[in-house]
Amino acid sequence: MVTKVLNDKGISIKRRDEGYALLAGRPVTNRYEAVSTAAQTVINLSFAVEQDKTDNFFLYIDGVVLKEGATADYTFTSVVNNKSSEITLNTPLLANLNILATNLGTVLSSVNTSTLQADINTSGANSSKEISNLGIATSVAASSLTINIVDKDGATPSASSDVRVAFRDSTITTGEYSRVSINSALSMTISSGSTLGFASGRKEYLFVYLINNAGTAEIAVSKRRYDEGALVSTTAEGGAGAADSATTIYSTTARSNVALRLVGRILFSLTTAGTWDEAGDELSLQPFGITEELYDSHATNITGSTTASTYTDAELSHTLTEGYWMLEVHMAMHIVTASGSGATAVLGRITITDNSNIEINDINGSDVDDVCLMSSSADQSDALGSLSIKAKVYISSEETYKVRFAAVNNSGSPTITSVTGHYLNSLGTFTARKLEG
Repeated sequence: MVTKVLNDKGISIKRRDEGYALLAGRPVTNRYEAVSTAAQTVINLSFAVEQDKTDNFFLYIDGVVLKEGATADYTFTSVVNNKSSEITLNTPLLANLNILATNLGTVLSSVNTSTLQADINTSGANSSKEISNLGIATSVAASSLTINIVDKDGATPSASSDVRVAFRDSTITTGEYSRVSINSALSMTISSGSTLGFASGRKEYLFVYLINNAGTAEIAVSKRRYDEGALVSTTAEGGAGAADSATTIYSTTARSNVALRLVGRILFSLTTAGTWDEAGDELSLQPFGITEELYDSHATNITGSTTASTYTDAELSHTLTEGYWMLEVHMAMHIVTASGSGATAVLGRITITDNSNIEINDINGSDVDDVCLMSSSADQSDALGSLSIKAKVYISSEETYKVRFAAVNNSGSPTITSVTGHYLNSLGTFTARKLEG
């Protein structure tokens, strides 16, 4: 401790060397300046000092730092709620001395850094839509797929970099939400053999969810887009390669009536459904647009002979979940006739029904649409025709839509004329895309 005599009037101020050289980079959060009056013993600051943080406060008289304490230079008085803006000096001041008081920002230690992070974790972007600091990573091994929740930089979540997700209330009649923090490793494995409803050789999306199991987040997956405003019950993946439904939502352990959030989707093009030999062609986080896309196609080739050739109707089907869908059906037919007795007129016909046998008139007002590709008198002809239907429909509950493709003659029979050299090619496609809103 160094004592410096400020003037020859008898007042002495003790100076702390370690306080005089302040740490570089510490911000001054509060500042007070004044000029003393004769015999002044009280300084009224323009800010309050928290009494458990007085190490951040410095008082200077003509550039010399004073020491706090009853037996030192000054004390804080008139303390209210652990704060004071009044300083009482132990020795009166002379007139015209420069008074400077500063309050400095805290230098973070490992202890208060953890406290600060905890404060951030309980504040932040607090809303019912919150999905913060979340990423998705995938890996494959032994034809099994593992999905990991990571932070935004791809690291395992931790106390200092936790993932935060808001969920609706677990009581369906309560319009509130809660926040769940993920601060450790979280993963789910899809076992080899589990198809999740995927088909071989097609590009299809898998949706990744988080569910709220009594305050603990868990991963769930499905090919189906689920409503985040509802509660769901999940089915255990089982670990034995038997999770094969396209509409079931799977988790490691079965859960009942839990809230969920859609956090991402993964695009796959599996060579063999159930053999998870790729980590995904595309990994996407929210937001994204089209939520589901289902596609199927049919092709046939008929060659006429000495007997009438029968065309077997083709049927494609998709199970559509609740929501708005865009349905597209396309059919193209190519017919060539040989010389001879002429050709029977051939029509392309598309019929769409759901599991309640509602015909296509639900979509465009007609239960059957036909396209005539050639006339009955055509001989040695080459004809090409197509038929397309596109419509937006709302599905109020899960339904299976079936599309039937047929080629029929004028009498309605699925045949072409029994003349060698006649042939018919047909291609049909059925695409269903689930839309937002």
